[in-house]
Amino acid sequence: MKKICVAASAGGHTSEALALKEAYGNNWFLVTAKRKDTEGLEKILEKKVYRIMDPEMSLFRYGINFLQSFFIFLKENPDIVITTGAGNAFGIVFLARLFNRKIIFIESIARIDDLGKFAKFIYKKGWYDVFLVQWKNLVKKYPKTKYFGRVI
Repeated sequence: MKKICVAASAGGHTSEALALKEAYGNNWFLVTAKRKDTEGLEKILEKKVYRIMDPEMSLFRYGINFLQSFFIFLKENPDIVITTGAGNAFGIVFLARLFNRKIIFIESIARIDDLGKFAKFIYKKGWYDVFLVQWKNLVKKYPKTKYFGRVI
């Protein structure tokens, strides 16, 4: 059975990622930002939840985020990373690419006309195996994406 890492920043990114939790099966865990609104998710989800530092565009904080992501990645050894972004998921996505794991990126439903910064970075670097969008018009603009429909 494949192990899935679901990586998402707190708030809407996590909400969208968790909207698909039934599709993940039983062998998955969540990596999200360390914030008040992510406390208690272990009990609600009955899954492992790791909280890491939100980098907030700070190189120092990205360094801490990466180290935290590295130790989680080594401990859990996921086969697949599913992410809705954003910057909080950078370390996990980078490590998944480095260790040749499958990456599924799901762009936010809030992104109607263009991709977000993190999504553009992932798209341009090719750090994904599947890149899903929730609006048909984005496939025309970004032809390597696939229309997924709405998560919520």
